[in-house]
Amino acid sequence: MKNEFSQSLSRRARAVGFSLLAGFAAVSQLHAVGDPKMVPVSQDIKITAPMQTIPASSIKTFTKPALKFISKQILNPSTGKPTNPDSVITFSVVSDGRTVMRKMKASEYYDMLNSNEKEFNKLGYTMYDGASTPTLLQEIPIESSVLQGQVNSAPQSIKPRASSSQMSSRYVVPAPNLSTVPRTTADLKPGVMPVTVHHDEHKKWQFGDAKSFLAFLNVGSKLDASFYATNDNSTMSDKNSCHFHAHGEAGATVLGINFNVLEGKADFNVPPGTAPMTAKADIEVLGKAVWSLDESAPQSWSKHDDFSKKLSYGVQFYVAVGPIPVRGEVGVTGKAGLKYNATLTKSGLTATATPYLNVSGYGQAGVDLGIAGAGVGASLTVCSADVNLSNSTILNLKNSKLVIQDNFTIDYDVHFLDGRVYAYAYVMVPQFSLTNPIKEKRFEHNFFKWSGYKLDGTIVDVNGTIPLQ
Repeated sequence: MKNEFSQSLSRRARAVGFSLLAGFAAVSQLHAVGDPKMVPVSQDIKITAPMQTIPASSIKTFTKPALKFISKQILNPSTGKPTNPDSVITFSVVSDGRTVMRKMKASEYYDMLNSNEKEFNKLGYTMYDGASTPTLLQEIPIESSVLQGQVNSAPQSIKPRASSSQMSSRYVVPAPNLSTVPRTTADLKPGVMPVTVHHDEHKKWQFGDAKSFLAFLNVGSKLDASFYATNDNSTMSDKNSCHFHAHGEAGATVLGINFNVLEGKADFNVPPGTAPMTAKADIEVLGKAVWSLDESAPQSWSKHDDFSKKLSYGVQFYVAVGPIPVRGEVGVTGKAGLKYNATLTKSGLTATATPYLNVSGYGQAGVDLGIAGAGVGASLTVCSADVNLSNSTILNLKNSKLVIQDNFTIDYDVHFLDGRVYAYAYVMVPQFSLTNPIKEKRFEHNFFKWSGYKLDGTIVDVNGTIPLQ
């Protein structure tokens, strides 16, 4: 692995926020081993939700003027000539992701064909139009105005996202050598109040519709620090303190079922006096605890790591595609993780971390109808994102005087709900051809379709030097 410390610094526009919480939680493997509440390190997380019946009231069907139903006679699918009703017709369909060979009497086969043709005719469609292009029959609608409103409500950039080199240079500041910067319990400037630093930011992205697919990402971080000036302004007061809290969650809704993909919280404290510094954090993936951290150190604390967990969350469904009952499962699958680097010292706090998500839609389906097959098509980026929360609030030497070097930045790169997830059902229809006697006629049901939201930039950018007098 390349130099992880410099690699983390190069992503410095993302510190102690959502991922520090996850990062610090991910850092301490010893806390996960042997804890029965923790998911084992090597175990992926997979959850399947109960069956959801999609009601007709939430489905838009693209109906046409009804067609007159004409019953098909029992004919040989290869020759088009009348055949014995007891003769056997053989074909294959795909059900629950498996190819299944079907054999049935010609009379039974044509009874099913005519029954389905009659229902499709009522909707204005026929199975015998010879078209090879699938027919979009229905969808779970979502208003374009809703999606546009979500786009308008998304966090706005104040400038382009920083490059890796810019992130690195932004936060690589010459920290003082603690052995040469004495700490004092006295000699404070009389009557002088501490210099305080306060940051509190919360950002949210949310797109989609809970009836079909929705994805969200929330992050927040808060810093409170107090630094005291001494008489000569070159020594550090032992009254100085720095506290950082971070929280964040990313999740989704599939067919009305809500779940969190990744969530966590963290608290990092550099207290006044001789009390030890503390780092506490917890992280969960799909509601399962995967890491926790509870550590302390008297003078300094520093760690870096890269953590990720594979996951999938599926929702079983039942929907009628026209007259064809389809059952199956759709959901999200992928990975969630983070890279981080953090340091706590008596001169302050500096940390950088990158939470990352890359989850996409998936699915499979089947039918219980003998002449039909079904499946799910999924090419949907549910959420591919990293939001870099960075904070560096430390004392630094400038012209032999201590100053506060204050940096607080949020950079992001997000990609939500780009693509399509759909179920399809098809009927094996006779073609009366020796080379292709039976061919599928496909009808589709859109769960979700959108061009998506994709953007990167910088939302918050604070960079300054604060004197202590």
